[in-house]
Amino acid sequence: AAQAVRVVHPDTRALLPDGMVGEVWLAGPSVAGGYWGLPTETSATFHARIDPATAGDGGGSGGSGGEGGGGGEGGGSGVLAPHLRTGDLGMLWSGRLYIVGRIKDVLTVRGRTLHASDVEACAEAGCTSLRPGCVAALPVGVVGRAAEEQLVLMGEVRAEVPLTAKALEAICREVAESVASSEAVRPAAIVLLRPRSILKTTSGKLRRRDCREAFLQLTLADAGEGEGAAAAAAKAPPKLPPGSVVHVWRDEPPAPQLAPG
Repeated sequence: AAQAVRVVHPDTRALLPDGMVGEVWLAGPSVAGGYWGLPTETSATFHARIDPATAGDGGGSGGSGGEGGGGGEGGGSGVLAPHLRTGDLGMLWSGRLYIVGRIKDVLTVRGRTLHASDVEACAEAGCTSLRPGCVAALPVGVVGRAAEEQLVLMGEVRAEVPLTAKALEAICREVAESVASSEAVRPAAIVLLRPRSILKTTSGKLRRRDCREAFLQLTLADAGEGEGAAAAAAKAPPKLPPGSVVHVWRDEPPAPQLAPG
């Protein structure tokens, strides 16, 4: 049986046509059977099903396996077969697969969909005082509005940057203006760290989820995640190394304008 690559809407599970970005799903004999001893996680990740109403002929640039059926739990590649959800965002075009990011790194801020890597690159390009590859864009909830998120940045400054309040404040404002200009979203907060302090994996990838938890630990009173999350963050061991935070900047809302007379 052939291997199949399909692009699917991650929420509705609708099969998407070429040129539309969605989650990359895989089916075929080279897909593993699942996670050992974790049936719930296996079902959610390895046995995902495309909405039959949108399946059509199961084709698309990367589709294979003919119409409909193929493959029950045994690993066929038909459009109605169980699929592996990769967590990658991509699109098919002219027989090629283009990866554009990861679902978990997508931020929705004030109705805008942003990719964390794009925001991070914009912040680095807008301020030479930040260390390249050491800036994390994080979504943090807003108090009392569960469906709304705000943008937070956490990044390292270069070793030669003077750690004075004036210099660090200027860096934050420069970064905020750069991101707002390019992404049309202004950061609600920026946390500056000493060099080699931001949380990364052993392979050098940003640990954005842990960075987000570290921010919650820094701002328990107004983290925007509700009392439960704040309490859990307070009890957890500190995420960031001691003394690594050199400055925390928060965007100040504009002062209200009083109506004349």
